[in-house]
Amino acid sequence: MQLGVLASVGLSQIFQLPVAIAATAGNIVYGKLDLALGLILAATLSGGSWFGATLAHAVPRAALRAIVSSALVIIGLLFSPMLAGA
Repeated sequence: MQLGVLASVGLSQIFQLPVAIAATAGNIVYGKLDLALGLILAATLSGGSWFGATLAHAVPRAALRAIVSSALVIIGLLFSPMLAGA
């Protein structure tokens, strides 16, 4: 089965809902559910998803690949000092 980049990214989002439900259930069980933080995260994730989908459809595939690759490298570099100290 061969899928395009957009279809692959879209299908990968299917895994987020069960993970979010399980994490929320775990937080409820341990009494650590922060509803205000959850609403803030839901709003920012929704906005980011909309922006990402819009960008993915508007930018050529090569540019999208470069943007995502650069973002992953930058995030990795930002986290590497934290991981080295752990």
